Amino acid sequence: MISTTMRAGERVYHRQPGGGGWGDPHLRPVEAVVRDVSDGKLSAAAARAEYGVALDETTLEVDDAATARLRARCGS
Repeated sequence: MISTTMRAGERVYHRQPGGGGWGDPHLRPVEAVVRDVSDGKLSAAAARAEYGVALDETTLEVDDAATARLRARCGS
């Protein structure tokens, strides 16, 4: 644990990486990925690139055919 004394007007910037996750991201349930996009934890672009889930950024509607193609390319 790190401890420090702060004075008025000072700021702290804390940054830490995210976890590595567990298992193949392409096996993550599509509904869970959509929920993460809806909650602002993940962008639609990241859902596509990292999880193989193709969805409309505005409506969050999943393109099932495109998702199947993306996931098939990754052997999932």
